[in-house]
Amino acid sequence: GDNRKTQKITAEPYDVSREDVMIIGLDAQSSVNELHIGSNTSGNESPTQIDFYTATAVDSATNNRRMRINAQGNVGIGKDPESAAQTILEVSDSGTNSQAEVRISAYNDQTSYYPILTLQKSHSDTSGTLAATPINTYLGQIRFMGADSGNNMDYGAEILAKQVASASTTLATDLY
Repeated sequence: GDNRKTQKITAEPYDVSREDVMIIGLDAQSSVNELHIGSNTSGNESPTQIDFYTATAVDSATNNRRMRINAQGNVGIGKDPESAAQTILEVSDSGTNSQAEVRISAYNDQTSYYPILTLQKSHSDTSGTLAATPINTYLGQIRFMGADSGNNMDYGAEILAKQVASASTTLATDLY
């Protein structure tokens, strides 16, 4: 028998001469069940952006977009993602008593375990390909910004990590 079953929910595209746009697809196989948002086959087109909405209350028709994934794969939470190639994820919140936050939480009863934020750098243009970083490579940067008197965002301070010796099993790094 056939070990693979597929189901899909599609919609007619704006240009009716084009393939249907897949909204949700299920690819059930003997070893895995895959849920697809958008199409993973050549038989259907995919959305160019995916939006996630929530209502303000159970009895409300006021819907608010909370997250968007754009055609470049960038994700915006609380706002549209930036179109710049270097911006992959942007988190935003606004309003009285609101604070945008990226939180990394760790729950355990050990004193030597803690949350970690890792910025990774490889000397390769191919995603997922590891290549040793050469001397004088900037490994990562954390920027702190604030609004100036002209209502522009300006840098207040930054932490920049620079590799100062050739790569071995560890990387000699200075912070600036």
